[in-house]
Amino acid sequence: MVDVWYNTEVTIISLQDKSMSPESLMFTAKILGTAIAVFMGICFFIGLIAGEEGGVEPFRLSDKVGSVDNQDLFAVATGNEEYLAAHCTLDSAEELRREKEELQRMRNKVARIKLQKQMDQLRQSSQAKPKTQANPLIAECIEAMVVMGEKKSSAKVAVNNYFASNPNTKTVEEFISGVFKK
Repeated sequence: MVDVWYNTEVTIISLQDKSMSPESLMFTAKILGTAIAVFMGICFFIGLIAGEEGGVEPFRLSDKVGSVDNQDLFAVATGNEEYLAAHCTLDSAEELRREKEELQRMRNKVARIKLQKQMDQLRQSSQAKPKTQANPLIAECIEAMVVMGEKKSSAKVAVNNYFASNPNTKTVEEFISGVFKK
């Protein structure tokens, strides 16, 4: 019985004479490595022989990037965004058109969301506004104080305070004489 221990961070594997021997394991690894190397070699020679006429085109970085000159490299190194935007575009016209359409759709969506928020705020503010006074005398008293030079907000406060303490007032004249007595 031969015990071989292979120690890893996760497990300990025991190879005994029931399983593969180290020699057969090494032989299998060599065969597998040789098969991969032969496959890669065959692919290389087929590509070399077939060339461009065989329908296999070599990968050329210049086809993907275009020409890069020293000015382009200097602009990248210095971060000259204006030069790069004007001279080093990689997108095709179709891609740019699609991106512009997508950008316009996003702008429209943002505008719709903003309008929806404004409409919601208007609805809430119209619901939150107090309804016109049930007593037309109160509205007339507010108007009278505004005519006499009070600000509308302070006139509302004064009228509401006065009517809270004097609910039996029947005319604007009673209100004016009562509010200025204090």
